[in-house]
Formats: sequence, C-alpha cells, structure tokens
Amino acid sequence: MDAVDMRDGIPEVFCITAPRRRERFDWEGKISTVLFYGDASSLVFLLAKPFIWEEDEPETMNLAQDASGLGVEPEAIEYQPRSPILEIPHEIYGCIFETLDVQSIFNFGLTCQELWPVAKYFIKSRFKKVLGIWAGVPLICPGCDHPKGENSYPTGVLSSSAEEELKKGLRVGEPGFSGQMFHIPGHEEIVNRYYKTNLFRLAIKRYRMLPLVDDAVQTMIEVSETTGPHRPKDMFRIVRPTPEMFYPLNEKWILRNLTTRQFVRAEAIALKPEYIQGPLIKILGFGEVIISKTCWSDHGDTWVNYPVNKGPWAGHSFDVVPLSKLKDGGIWEDISLNIAAELRRMCRLQYGDDWFEKLIHRFDRKCMDPWGRWREETLWETFQRQAKQSSQGFFGLFRKKN
Repeated sequence: MDAVDMRDGIPEVFCITAPRRRERFDWEGKISTVLFYGDASSLVFLLAKPFIWEEDEPETMNLAQDASGLGVEPEAIEYQPRSPILEIPHEIYGCIFETLDVQSIFNFGLTCQELWPVAKYFIKSRFKKVLGIWAGVPLICPGCDHPKGENSYPTGVLSSSAEEELKKGLRVGEPGFSGQMFHIPGHEEIVNRYYKTNLFRLAIKRYRMLPLVDDAVQTMIEVSETTGPHRPKDMFRIVRPTPEMFYPLNEKWILRNLTTRQFVRAEAIALKPEYIQGPLIKILGFGEVIISKTCWSDHGDTWVNYPVNKGPWAGHSFDVVPLSKLKDGGIWEDISLNIAAELRRMCRLQYGDDWFEKLIHRFDRKCMDPWGRWREETLWETFQRQAKQSSQGFFGLFRKKN
C-alpha cells in the first residue's frame, strides 16, 4: 500500500475526456491508481494513428493474385471454374464492402477464396478506424470535486454549445449515456428540473465511453476458433491483429504536444529500454505523461504527493508518431529530459528513494497483453519467470535442497 493511501478521507475521482468528441476513456478513478498501476497504458493507442499494415493491398487489386494465401495448392486453383461473381468490376466490390459492417465483410470474404484478399483490405481499414481517433483532439482529465458550473475550465476545451450545456446542468433523474429517463410517479414536475454539474459528471452521464482498444479490436469480428481446410491460413492473424501490424517497432516513437509544439521521446521516460514496444511503454509511458499533465480540479488532494491537479497541458491536443515525422516541417522543442525528471520526482515523492525497485517489483507478477492491458500472471507464467531467474533452470525449482 502506498504511504499516501493511508490518509483519511475519500480520494477525488478523475476521468480522461475528449469534450469536443463527447467521448471518455474507459477508466475513472483516483490519479494515484492510473499513474502507478498501469491503467493508462492503452491510452496511447487512441493517440497513435496506424502507419503500416503488413502486405497492404490496393483496393483495385487483381482478385486472383492472392490464392496462395488461402492454403490451397496452386494446381487445384488453376482448374477450378471462375465464379460469375468475380466478373463484377472491382469498383463495385468497393461500394458493396463500404456499406457492410465488418462482420459481414468477413463472412462475405470467406464465401469465395478469391474474395478473401479484398475482404482483408476492408477489414484492415475498419480496424484502423478505432486507432488514433483522439490524435489532434483537445483532452482534459477533470475531477469530480471541481466546482459545478461552466466556469474555470481552460480556454479551448469546450465548444460554445458545450459551455451552454454545462451551464444548464443535468436533468433530474437523468441516467447514463444512451439510457432511459427515470420515471417518478406523481412527481413529473421534478424530472423537468435541472441541477448544476461539472465536466466530470457531465462526461459520465452523457459522453460515450470508448472501449479499451484490445476489446474494440479483439471483439470486432466473431469467428470460430476451429480451423478448417478451406479457411485462409492468415485468417486468425487478420481478425486478431497485434500492434506491430499497425505500428513499426523499429521506429523511435515520440509524444507530441500539438498545442505547444513540444515532444517527448520514449527512450527518455521508459524505466528500461526493453519496456519500449513501439508506441507502447510498460509501467511509465506516454499515457501516464498525458494524465499527469491534463488533470483539472480546484482540489489539490489527489492522493499523489506531487501537484497534478492543475495540469499545464489540460485542453491541449496530442498525437504519438515516429520521430521521423518531425522532418515534415516546423520547429519542435524536445522536452524529454524535463518530463522524465518530473516523472521521477513524482515517483520519488510517492514511494521514497527506492521508488524504482518498488515499481518494478509491483509489476513482476503482472503480464501486459500487446494492447496495453495488465493482468495477474498465471501459475504457469510464474513458474516460467522463476525458472528464468533461477541459475538451476526450470527443473531446478523442484529439486530438493540440501
């Protein structure tokens, strides 16, 4: 338990939001949790637009050219009669696929081996649409105890209509996003009343909560886990993609503050070089930087022993890109060392001089999936980790000690 967690009182709750898109991240809680327990890791995929996909095909590709990707012998394909549906002009396929949901595209692609390459292209395009959607969008992490009303939020965070909405407040009995109004029999006049609120409570009630990227990607297409002789051999790789299929791991990644034209390098803030996995950084990464710099509340007691309640980046816009993108023009300031020093000072104030060892130890028994979600390791993973750390190897763990 953190020393600061033993304080009296209830901690203020925050959530990271994009007011101009009326969206919020799938997290709400105390700042000490999101900064030091890995809850902000997957935020980076909302800011990093995909730059690559392995074997991208143009939309007007030759439908017959990729039969080798279906796991069928070329000789068998050569003598199969060509389906009449394949005589349709390629542009028509584009119009058809654009009107279908991704599940229907997948199912349609499996009906004919020569349609699969085209279906893959559109499936990839749909996956890309859930990545990097907050790049260039003003963000703020409002607190639940901030004064109610439209005042005292940074300039540019809210549109004029959003300011009016905040000024008007919430309606009595109003449920969460997309819910039904509560009915209070005999007191219909009450539900026509409004009460003051703040941006946190407005976001919880009315903003769409974005699913974590791993949920959005992994559940977009339902598919049987069993294989079959006529299924494309790359089917599971396509419908269950991993980040390296979108983001080059051999690039050096940076977080850009588009408002101030400053950037932060991944290697400067990572606790260890091996923790960098493309734009994703284990334990302390770009997500933690954004949360710590965009908090907004008049209350200073965030249960973090560092002043984060009035973040200087609240309302700013960001993206995460390869370092090579800075060559596109303009002057940028490298503030990596300053941000790294702030993170380390914050950790030292929170955990003491041995903060580094404490953070590393906390995540020793946790595993992070490719999309940034942390979980407790399984018993088998514990054995594997201990075997790697043991000089006697895996079987040495079971030998009797003299």
